[in-house]
Amino acid sequence: MRLILIKIHLYLGLVGGALLSVVAITGALYAYEPQLRQWWSEEVEAWEPATALGPRELSETIRSWGWEGEATAFRWPESAKAPVWVIWREESGARQDFMLDALTGRRLPRAEQARAFFHGVLSIHRTLTLGEAGTKIVGASAASLLVLTLSGLFIAVRRWRDAKRVWIPAKSEARAKAPRVRWRFLHRMVGAWATPWLLLMPLTGMVWSFDAYADFLKRLGGPSRFPSYPSLSSSVGAESVAWDEIWQRCLEKVPSQTTMRLMMPTKPGQPVRFEWSPEDVASFAMRSKLFLDPASGYVLDEHPWEEFSSGEQLVRWAYPLHTGRIAGVAGQTVAFFGSLTMPFFFGTGLYLYLARKRKARAAKILNYE
Repeated sequence: MRLILIKIHLYLGLVGGALLSVVAITGALYAYEPQLRQWWSEEVEAWEPATALGPRELSETIRSWGWEGEATAFRWPESAKAPVWVIWREESGARQDFMLDALTGRRLPRAEQARAFFHGVLSIHRTLTLGEAGTKIVGASAASLLVLTLSGLFIAVRRWRDAKRVWIPAKSEARAKAPRVRWRFLHRMVGAWATPWLLLMPLTGMVWSFDAYADFLKRLGGPSRFPSYPSLSSSVGAESVAWDEIWQRCLEKVPSQTTMRLMMPTKPGQPVRFEWSPEDVASFAMRSKLFLDPASGYVLDEHPWEEFSSGEQLVRWAYPLHTGRIAGVAGQTVAFFGSLTMPFFFGTGLYLYLARKRKARAAKILNYE
């Protein structure tokens, strides 16, 4: 059985190790995304929801620059010194992304560069820039990481009564000078101590790769309490949107600083959707939703975060767990170094494989002579 596990661990690592390293390195780059984006972007004055420019003012500002079309989404960040993100759709259907000062509407080119960079990093991390096919490939690599982690752990534990040596090595192993012995020791030790993280990453990451997996987790908490979104029998043009009434309803839900997103209808019959993070949640993934009539600002429905089923909340917990942001900077640091273990495992595993092949070849030549 152990020999079978060794072969599975070896060949799966050789085949998928490079891909897992790419996914892990981009994940490490994304670990400190909020801090790096703020460092990269221009400085802006602190704002509050009540003092920030609303969607109407932001749209008018963009039109004053000569852009035609309409805004399809706005996002106000949790940080009071971060810019507002506006997604704009031109009349031709092309998409433009603007980063603006929340108080003045000033365009922020460096913030737009930062957004584009991290959007590219996230695209590689989730899809390898290959669309839906890439999503499944990344999901398969995440599943392979589960197999690699568990098989590596069973390989390291030769006898259960000696299992503690996997985490606490003998002095002779720690002091070994032979390169092959030393790298094998490090490969095993880092893998043993990183086991919780190496299991958590694929279990949370597969939520974005496989809808069936996410649906299974949701069903664990019972049926959805909000199975569908409200719809409208008619639609209105951008010139008929009740911007002020809509924004007023939104502000009533967010008296304090928090992440907010306003999504405008892009198809006939769709309502306006406003999403925000309630107080004391770990991430914007845990958000409440409000649906409004675009013509009047009338509230059609509300989906509070607290009323989502436990299964739906479990799926939403995947993001802060996966990124480490559930524990603030300390969690991000764990995510950063945890991600960097993947290229370490691939590099040391490849070295051990080649060293073993060289040793076997040398022994064969010696026996022949």
